Amino acid sequence: MINPLDVTICSNDAESLNALIKQSDLIRIKQCETEPSKIAPDKVEVLFADPDKAVQFIGQCQQIIWMQSTWAGNSPLVSHPKRDYMLSVAKGVFDVQIREYVFAYLLAHTRRVVDLYQLKHNKRWQPFLPSYLSGKTLGVLGTGSLAQALIPVAKVFGMQLIGVSRSGSQVEGFDRVYRFTDMVSLAQDADFVVNLLPDTPETQQCLNTDFFNAMKVDSLLINAGRGSVLDEAALLDALKHNRPSTAVLDVFGQEPLPSSHPFWHHQQIQITHHTAAITRVEDIAALFLSNVERVAQNLPPKHVLDWQRGY
Repeated sequence: MINPLDVTICSNDAESLNALIKQSDLIRIKQCETEPSKIAPDKVEVLFADPDKAVQFIGQCQQIIWMQSTWAGNSPLVSHPKRDYMLSVAKGVFDVQIREYVFAYLLAHTRRVVDLYQLKHNKRWQPFLPSYLSGKTLGVLGTGSLAQALIPVAKVFGMQLIGVSRSGSQVEGFDRVYRFTDMVSLAQDADFVVNLLPDTPETQQCLNTDFFNAMKVDSLLINAGRGSVLDEAALLDALKHNRPSTAVLDVFGQEPLPSSHPFWHHQQIQITHHTAAITRVEDIAALFLSNVERVAQNLPPKHVLDWQRGY
């Protein structure tokens, strides 16, 4: 008989997660809290937690073996000096949401949905021709699971799909993949750019003046990755030259975005309040239970973070 794993939950969704996983014979819930201050670190062996909460006590967890994160991005933990445990990240649970988010805004851009709303508001009959996704090039910064979720829809729409990764290795479904150090080439070739890069030292403000200068006039930028990749001042300047002409921003260096921030008032910027891919507790719980089964079989959990790379 397999001994159950002693699990500590610390999350905004602690009670919901507990309800979804507590029936498993492979786990025993030792602690379940929303507040990090209520966690006893010396009792933590397996941790199922939100990174911003876990980072407040993980340095004191001397017995921890493995943590399942509820987030895709884990910069609070990557920045913490404690690394003597396995950290598995939330992958494969946001694919559908990111795919729908990206194509919602691609279609809104090409079909000029905002312009149509304005015409209706002004009671003006002013027909104009839309542009199309077919035949256009979608550039994706990143080629991981989120980026790969865009492949089938891009192909249905008849788009070329190009990407950027650290290695530049070819990925099935992409027409071309550039090295991260050659991002400018993607900017030159893409009609639409979607950022899905993680938050690492290498990606800090990589969407900068050089990148924007290389973008096509009237192109579209969607940032659904991390706010840290964006040089905000460079974007504001680039928008004056329509490179890009529109920016859809879901993530920001400071969240919530301060009410005084110029992004709120800019006509060429759309803000989506970090909602491109909302964590659904049932998906995260299913991922955790799947990994528990692997650990019970002496297999590593899926999607273990590489501490050196930061993702």
